[in-house]
Amino acid sequence: LVLHAIRSVEIGSISTRKINAPRQLDSYQDEELQCLRHEWLDLIEKRKLYLESEVKMLSEQT
Repeated sequence: LVLHAIRSVEIGSISTRKINAPRQLDSYQDEELQCLRHEWLDLIEKRKLYLESEVKMLSEQT
C-alpha cells in the first residue's frame, strides 16, 4: 500500500450564501485559509512518509 498523491485538503464549514453576495472573504481570512492549507499539507505529507516507512518495515518483517 503506497500513497502516491494527495489531491486536495479542505477545511471549513458549509454555509449558504447568495451568488451575488456583497460580502466576500477579506484578505485576512484568505491569508489564514492559505496558511492553514499549507500547514495541513505539511502535516499530511509527514504522516504519509511515516506510514510508508511503517508499512515498509512491516513488509520486511514477513
